[in-house]
Amino acid sequence: MCFLLHVVCYLNFYNRSVVKWYHKGLQNPYSPSESGRTCMNASIIIAILKTKHPGCTIIKNDEQNPTEIICEIEPSSDHPEYSTAIAVIDRSLPHYHNRSTETYEVIDGELVVTVDGKEYTLKKGETFVIKPKSIHSAKGNETVVKVISKPGWTFEDHIIVK
Repeated sequence: MCFLLHVVCYLNFYNRSVVKWYHKGLQNPYSPSESGRTCMNASIIIAILKTKHPGCTIIKNDEQNPTEIICEIEPSSDHPEYSTAIAVIDRSLPHYHNRSTETYEVIDGELVVTVDGKEYTLKKGETFVIKPKSIHSAKGNETVVKVISKPGWTFEDHIIVK
């Protein structure tokens, strides 16, 4: 209860929250140049994802200092042939999938996707397909992305490149 009260107070005090950009489709207000932000607002993002998608699994790429937060909307455990997730991305680590084809759709913000060394810039509403075995990563600014994987995403098929 204290945590949620803190989040609500924080959002009301600054009156520029991720609630606005995710629920109402406005531009993300947390750019480093405007807010001095140097890391993701993980606790707020997670609270919003849990509210918008109750019961869904939330995955952070790093527990202490996440740069990518994933909310599994339709996990592959329900249907192995595909999965759907909402990802909030500052930076994803370079990785590839042996089996899955991923389709990224930018819901809010701008995303720079690097695939096999080539950069592609995606804006709100644009999609990009990443084929299996393609080494890829992404950079954004708490960019909200819908990710569809076919077959469904699994930890075993998410191979980090070092």
